[in-house]
Amino acid sequence: MFFLEVFVPRGSVTAERRERLARRLTSLDGLTGGEAMHPGTAAAVREVMHVVFHEPETWWTADGPVDARNPRYLVRVHVPNAWRKDLSEPFVRFVTDALAETDEERRRVREEPVAEVHVIGVPERGYGLRGRVLGASDLVTMLGDPFRRSQESGEDGPLLPEGSVYDPMCGAIVKLGPDAVTLERDGRTYGFCCEHCRRLFVAERREGRPC
Repeated sequence: MFFLEVFVPRGSVTAERRERLARRLTSLDGLTGGEAMHPGTAAAVREVMHVVFHEPETWWTADGPVDARNPRYLVRVHVPNAWRKDLSEPFVRFVTDALAETDEERRRVREEPVAEVHVIGVPERGYGLRGRVLGASDLVTMLGDPFRRSQESGEDGPLLPEGSVYDPMCGAIVKLGPDAVTLERDGRTYGFCCEHCRRLFVAERREGRPC
């Protein structure tokens, strides 16, 4: 689950700009660098990605009230706590890019302290969907199910970029390299989007599930 709360001073952003920003923040392209996950995984992620706007009537900083003609932004991104470390940098970059693209003065967002991004971890099993409480591993399984079903049925996914592999847990496309999260097993190199997926993969193998 990815829940984004965007705070802007009341009256500072038109309905058209809110829609543009919402569309940008739910696009995934900027977050993953384009086609960086299996289509089935991307569709599953979109189903649990939400953007909500808040326009508080009163907004002050230590210098006084915020001028709606020169708006500030505060964005809170809620992610599973187990993923927060891995996702903080990508989300800060992704949200800042989206704000810069939709602000009337793009350079202002990058050069002035007017856009804060807080990446907040949701406690383990602090998230519910369809009447069930889900932990981080449950979410990986849910989001990766379409990819894993397609692999089991032999369906062809999109052509992988050279030097890339699918994360076997969630379907993210991982570019292999010195900084990639990988695992060597039985002469094969597996790549993972984050350490959590790698740990889950190892745990499943210990339980006797096939690679």
